[in-house]
Amino acid sequence: MFLLCAVTHGAKGADIVRMNDQSSEYKISVLTLALEKTQALYGSFEIKVADIPTTTKRALLEVSSGKTINLFIAVTTKEWEQKTLPIRIPIRRGILSYRLLAVNKNALNKFSKVKHIQDLKKLAAGVRVGWATADIFNAQNFSLYQLESIEGLYNMLDREAIDYIPRGINQVYNDIAIRQPNNLMVEPNLVLYLPAPTYIMVSPNEKRLAERIELGLEKMVSDGSLKAMFYRFYGDFINRTDISSRRIINIPNLSQPQTIPFARPELWFQHDPENQNILN
Repeated sequence: MFLLCAVTHGAKGADIVRMNDQSSEYKISVLTLALEKTQALYGSFEIKVADIPTTTKRALLEVSSGKTINLFIAVTTKEWEQKTLPIRIPIRRGILSYRLLAVNKNALNKFSKVKHIQDLKKLAAGVRVGWATADIFNAQNFSLYQLESIEGLYNMLDREAIDYIPRGINQVYNDIAIRQPNNLMVEPNLVLYLPAPTYIMVSPNEKRLAERIELGLEKMVSDGSLKAMFYRFYGDFINRTDISSRRIINIPNLSQPQTIPFARPELWFQHDPENQNILN
């Protein structure tokens, strides 16, 4: 079943986006503005949001065929880039590359000893099946528990059955807040860095749609509207995290494609003047 997104510009012959409900106002806002900025050239559009929850791996199958959904927003991997049309503009400007640790308050002392990646590997991480993080951690032999449900992961953490859950700056605070009361907190001194840009992935059957969205995103980069939207949604999280005061643990992403546009500083939030000390 498909539901029309709240923001719809429909007409006969419109470009139609069919995506699953990813429960993110930011993603929908970015996609909508990219389509609006290309209306003069491409015409009208509709965004239809499917009421069909799915895992990331299942979404890859659906998008590659284009039969049910023709677009998904995900952390890029070699497999995603091989089977879809990736639009290589990180819509979250690299924020998901920085992961904070949701931990149990009663086990906080374990993390005072973590100085390097090998120290972290001694502790048990919890990740959801299908997360790109799972592949990154598995490839480097982390101690890892995987569940289908994020709710199950937080229940395990609350019971101290696992030691931590790595979550994005833009995710972890809300994760803990909506599950109160609990024994959970954000570990105060560490941040993991693992390259994980988020792209809009389009079905290979939808080349026109991919070209349109890419053009719209490039316009948003050029006119500053993507950056402005990013800080409107995520600025408070960045300030609250204070990355420059934390010890950074680098986690190499062995599965990342070689096509990530690191050479374009205007695409990444850590190169913004207000964040110039983020890695110091």
